[in-house]
Amino acid sequence: MTYVFTELFRELAIWTTHHCQPFEPTFVAHLLTTTRYEGFLTTVLIYAASFRYCDIYLFFFGVGTTVNGLLNVLLRVLVHDERRASPLCFDVYNTSGNWPSYQTQDSTFIVVFLCTYAVLYRARVDPIAVALLLICYAGIVAGDLLLNYHTGSQVAGAVGAGTLCALAWQFVIRFALLPYVPWLLRLPVVAYFEYTDAMIAMPGVPKLE
Repeated sequence: MTYVFTELFRELAIWTTHHCQPFEPTFVAHLLTTTRYEGFLTTVLIYAASFRYCDIYLFFFGVGTTVNGLLNVLLRVLVHDERRASPLCFDVYNTSGNWPSYQTQDSTFIVVFLCTYAVLYRARVDPIAVALLLICYAGIVAGDLLLNYHTGSQVAGAVGAGTLCALAWQFVIRFALLPYVPWLLRLPVVAYFEYTDAMIAMPGVPKLE
């Protein structure tokens, strides 16, 4: 069974990477490489869940991850970091040497946003889900550092930018968007996508059970 899983990850690595030196073809190197797609896949799943459950708060969450990605692009334009790491495993993005790391900033935003959601709205927390989320997050950061996709400062900058963006977006949702959810749900474009609910319990706002 271990051999089967090892081969599956090896085949996945062939699709996601050009080569992995000097690690090829170790299981750990390929596993660290594939975790770098967690942030992007999670964003897609957030949007899909918002459509599936007709929940506008989940849509706000998805918009936040998109805004965070645009912020990363803006920071890369404004900050001219010429330092280049020497990647030990080239992925299809091949974006080493840019400040801040997109993958780390994306995953940091998701983790911090979920943590602040749990604190602000006293949400029930599944310990297993939290553990899996933190393991994936650690894998992304470790991949950036251990496989030399980014320098330490590029990773640290990504953690800071992702954290600040998540806190700011949670503030915007709480005070600028949620009070107007009943009005937003009545908009034709929102009704077209059949959004009818919100996860947050507030006066006049239905709560997803």
